[in-house]
Amino acid sequence: MKTKKYIVNAMGMHSSKYGGLEKFLVFLANELNKHNISLIVVYNSDPHAKEFSNDINQAGGKVVIAHAMHPIEYLLTFVKLFVKYKPILVHAHFQIYYSIVYAKLLGCKNILATFHGMYIDENSEYINNTRQIAVSTRIFRKIINKFTDRFFTVSNAVKQQYTLLFPGIENKIETLYLGSMPNNNLPEPCRRKINTQSNKVIIGTIGFNSPVKGMDILMDALVLLKKEYNCTNFLVCQIGIDSLDPCNKGFISAYEQKDLSNLVQWMGIRNDVPELLAGMDIYCQPSRSEALPLAIMEAGMAGLPIIGSRVGGIPEIVLEGYNGFLFENCNSTQLAEYLFRLITDSELRRKMGENSREHIMKNFNIQTQARAICSKYLTVLKLN
Repeated sequence: MKTKKYIVNAMGMHSSKYGGLEKFLVFLANELNKHNISLIVVYNSDPHAKEFSNDINQAGGKVVIAHAMHPIEYLLTFVKLFVKYKPILVHAHFQIYYSIVYAKLLGCKNILATFHGMYIDENSEYINNTRQIAVSTRIFRKIINKFTDRFFTVSNAVKQQYTLLFPGIENKIETLYLGSMPNNNLPEPCRRKINTQSNKVIIGTIGFNSPVKGMDILMDALVLLKKEYNCTNFLVCQIGIDSLDPCNKGFISAYEQKDLSNLVQWMGIRNDVPELLAGMDIYCQPSRSEALPLAIMEAGMAGLPIIGSRVGGIPEIVLEGYNGFLFENCNSTQLAEYLFRLITDSELRRKMGENSREHIMKNFNIQTQARAICSKYLTVLKLN
């Protein structure tokens, strides 16, 4: 029997739900298991969804807890991992510095990293000059660039920014999209789960309470829909903002002050996003910055037309006039116009929704993309 090999994915983050990234890791673990390789996933804390940890275990992998911003604790965990499992590859995500440095110090011969985000300033504008980045970050980045064998980016937009800011990595960086699961849920049962009037057009949006996610831009667009277009035959279902969390009180109050309470339903953090999306009619991503949101992939798999801001990697997945519309960053007037067009044109929604599903199935299928990253691992390890 062949000796089991181990690959570490150091996530450098918390897992607050069984979301798109967690599902991708489960598919990856299953693919690696076919090659007698076990995936070890390192998170900052215990995943909120126990089902995710169970699925990783069933796929032959395991979840390990160590906070990426607690260097001593993180080092001790890495030492234990290397002593016990002798991983043949470490793949770093999000808070990547300690993962890469420790892997190098412990003798790992294959170190990879994925860039999931983009550099932005305090105004959520994209940084295009290295001098805008702190000196300490530039030093850390030089170390990371030297120690890492291969970089992946989740979109071409991320790749373009990183190669601009950090020349010299062009030959070892490539775009490798993540993916989403096909959505076979039936619309009507899912619509009932949302518990709303059947005659309303349901608009989905996913994001937490942060200026980057642009929920204030959406709020302004809703005000225009109501006042300028005299359009109220819709309901926005917001996923990701918990109305019971005191931190969100002021944000939700702003919607109330704009007299939008009856047009917005706060659904909180959910593990059943695909089911909810299948019961919706439109998806909106009003972000000021996005590398490439998995939420849009999930919306496309649910057959929804998509309205997104023309930022980051969103134009790589939302094709203007084909499966949705792109509005200029922060332009709530343009967003309101596109929302009105889709709210009032069911045939356009149907056509764009069909195009969305086809486009996402072809280019962002979770199984295909998990196989792709597995193939990259095997190539690096010279096992295929």
